[in-house]
Amino acid sequence: MTECAYKHVSRIRWSMLVSHHAPCDYDRTMTLFRIRVCVRCLGMLGGALAGYCINPAGIEVHNTWLVTGSIALALPAAFDFTAHELIKQYRSSNFRRFITGCLFGIGVGACLATAWQGSRWPLFCLLAYLALMQVVIAGLFRISGHLDSYVARYEAALFKSGTAFTESEKLKLDTRGGDRYGP
Repeated sequence: MTECAYKHVSRIRWSMLVSHHAPCDYDRTMTLFRIRVCVRCLGMLGGALAGYCINPAGIEVHNTWLVTGSIALALPAAFDFTAHELIKQYRSSNFRRFITGCLFGIGVGACLATAWQGSRWPLFCLLAYLALMQVVIAGLFRISGHLDSYVARYEAALFKSGTAFTESEKLKLDTRGGDRYGP
């Protein structure tokens, strides 16, 4: 590992791997065994386990219904996250985050179970949809002028020093130069 790479790796706040929330957002986490865990992700894990176990016998479910249902189950989590971040009057709760995470996880788990049984198409469709959903949410953040501050807040929390990179470090890492998040 080069000295430059080691410098950046040693500054990472590794506890964010599990909670992936800045300390100012710890109200979106809970503590399990002295480790902060994202409440929505915990719901997703439980939901995925339930979704995987719902179909242990390999009961035939038409792939179109499976994909449609999985996408529908992911929408409440996407809406809740986006509304909480962009609409000042809307405030989510950990209960709502957990429930929407469970719903999302059920769809993911059902697609994983189907993939394990040999039909990879529903899982592929769900992953493509999730990638598209990420792009749409990032676009909404960009249009609302919230993307740069959201990413900056996350980067600042990810690194122990409180700031992600100096301007000269950003230029070294960004070969294009200019706005890293723009076109």
